Amino acid sequence: MTVEDVGAQVPITRNPFVIPWPPMGKHRRNGCILDLKDFRGSFPEIPPHDEVVGGVVVVGGESGCGKSVYTHKLLHALDNGSYVVDEWVSDERETDLEKWRNQLYPGRVINEVKRSGVRFSEELDRNIDAVHGFDWREWHEALARELAPGKGLLVRLRCVDPTLMVDTVARDVLRFAEAADHLADCVYLYEFHSGGGRRLGELESLVGQHTDRVKVVEVNRWSVADALVFARKRVSEGGLVESSVNWSQLEIILKENAKDGDRLSLTVDDFNRFLRKAFDRAQGSVQVNNDHFVLALEFGGAG
Repeated sequence: MTVEDVGAQVPITRNPFVIPWPPMGKHRRNGCILDLKDFRGSFPEIPPHDEVVGGVVVVGGESGCGKSVYTHKLLHALDNGSYVVDEWVSDERETDLEKWRNQLYPGRVINEVKRSGVRFSEELDRNIDAVHGFDWREWHEALARELAPGKGLLVRLRCVDPTLMVDTVARDVLRFAEAADHLADCVYLYEFHSGGGRRLGELESLVGQHTDRVKVVEVNRWSVADALVFARKRVSEGGLVESSVNWSQLEIILKENAKDGDRLSLTVDDFNRFLRKAFDRAQGSVQVNNDHFVLALEFGGAG
């Protein structure tokens, strides 16, 4: 009997996948609750602040690939004492960009920055209740004059509707690149449900014809290795020994689910749900094994 066999003799009495990972929520000054290296093994690198300041970072990828997690981490990594405006809302997508950008966005910026004690002049400190008469360029130039010297602006924008045409999204991205051009030390974070690399490539090409102030980052779907990093971390944090899971059998199941090489068709939520059901079926056993994985899949563990 090996050391691993001995470690696996403790019956499983808890399920580390019952409670999902902490919700991202709004930006808070007390740091990011998510560590990318724990969430998955191969997120894109966080770009240095001086590479993206004065522009827009577009974060693209398929649904469920981790775009929001990555953008949330960007918000914390790029915050160097800036005025932070976090407009991210779970499961809400903007469709009427003209109304949102010209009617609602300016008021949201003012309200968030005022929380830092900034007092705006009458020129800015008003409710903009109609698109007519609002000048995008003039408003941002006025905002720049009233922000504290050396104090940047960091904005995470709400996601746009994934059904919007790429050229519509490109015009919207360029609008914020123009805004950043008027604001010292400003960065906009723009999450784009690209549905794959083709649309994201089209967007990058369109905006690249007009500006070099847009950095495009693609977040790919989880790989098998990413999923195993996530699972091992959750098992360890749940107080279970490494050998309480038959990792080789789990890896086989994951590879059977992979597409485009080793990229999974499962989203983060799907995978967490699958493991939660597998652990439910393994309660009292000394190891979560292939039988439990198969039962979890039969009862919709990945859907």
